[in-house]
Amino acid sequence: MNDPTKSSFLHIRERSLRGDLAPRGGCTIAFAQIDPSTLALAAAFCSDRDQFSKRIGREIARGRLSTGRWVETINLDPGRAYTGKERRDLVYKRVVNGQ
Repeated sequence: MNDPTKSSFLHIRERSLRGDLAPRGGCTIAFAQIDPSTLALAAAFCSDRDQFSKRIGREIARGRLSTGRWVETINLDPGRAYTGKERRDLVYKRVVNGQ
């Protein structure tokens, strides 16, 4: 697998009715391109009883990604060079929208 320190992250949290980010719960997704045609995703979930921490979520998700405990993979076109934003958008669509 590629170097886990080169992984990227997506933090997902609920919003209150006023639009503020919820202080508890949430999810951190670590993702990295493990070969020319595969993007691997690993997740860390924060309990609704716990304060959300990006640092802790990154540590847990990165550890899972580096040990192959992926929750999902996304197939990529091996002949195409994806930008970081394009990879992030693919992850967001898969995780949040289920596409």
